[in-house]
Amino acid sequence: MRHPLKALEDRATRRRVIVWLFTTLIVLLALYAGSMVVTSTRWFCNDGCHNVHADNKKTYFASSHSEISCMACHYPPNMDPARFALDRVDKLLDIYPTITGTFEMPLNEYSRSALRMDSDRCTQCHTANRLITPKPGMIIDHDVHTKRGIGCTVCHNRVAHPENLPYELPGNKHHEDFMTMRACFRCHTLTDTAPSAYKAPGTCPTCHTASFDLVPASHKTVSAGTGWLTPLDGGLSLHATAADADARATGEAVAEWTPKADEFFTKEPRIIMQLINVDTEKPLHVPPAATVRECYTCHVRASFCVPCHARSRVAVSE
Repeated sequence: MRHPLKALEDRATRRRVIVWLFTTLIVLLALYAGSMVVTSTRWFCNDGCHNVHADNKKTYFASSHSEISCMACHYPPNMDPARFALDRVDKLLDIYPTITGTFEMPLNEYSRSALRMDSDRCTQCHTANRLITPKPGMIIDHDVHTKRGIGCTVCHNRVAHPENLPYELPGNKHHEDFMTMRACFRCHTLTDTAPSAYKAPGTCPTCHTASFDLVPASHKTVSAGTGWLTPLDGGLSLHATAADADARATGEAVAEWTPKADEFFTKEPRIIMQLINVDTEKPLHVPPAATVRECYTCHVRASFCVPCHARSRVAVSE
């Protein structure tokens, strides 16, 4: 039979162990909650950790979303604590390249993040309380795009990071702004083929009001008696010069993009991200806007360019 004093000591020891375990658990939970809160602030994202995002930081603070937490857009809404904690573990892998400066450049090349971001990250704020205000002369049917799986950022890719500031990180470069007609023609087309997996009508009244001036300012150029179609002292006309420049720039963009396209569309996220199903969406299968000929967003080469050039025997650029 145990001595009564020994039994009392054992009970006291068990109580102390329980109290210490409970205290330790509370401290760990507090540290976890505190670290999750701190690492979720825009201060931590911009100053405490992601010096790799120095250029993105500048554009973010210059945007209309500068008071919105980075996490609100870059993470799924209502993400559960367990998945969020695992994501923090995944981000530990970024410490070494961040410290050593060996992170991948350019950042977010070809706007990969925008092409795979779900619209629910936008619609958690932009609902009936935020009226859509297209630019004058524009008609945009957002419901049609949503029903076809075209997310908000496939067009509004730079709304939180405008491209009107210089970049400073070596190897970084500006992103395309998809709110341009050239970018629209990744999907919209005047012919039976489209450069993307999403063919949409390219007729003018689909997107423009009747009062919208469809003739670009460049086409109205008149300088020293020369016009858009008038040859320049034995040289090329203004429209030919612009068409050649467009063809060269587009050709260079296609040559740069082509060897990268397969990896861009098929690259898998890291294993932890796959396990917690965060940012695992594949980019929408559309090419860069720079690979679209700007001339052919209004003109079909076969019916508009070739008939005239065939008569004049002057070659028209592809």
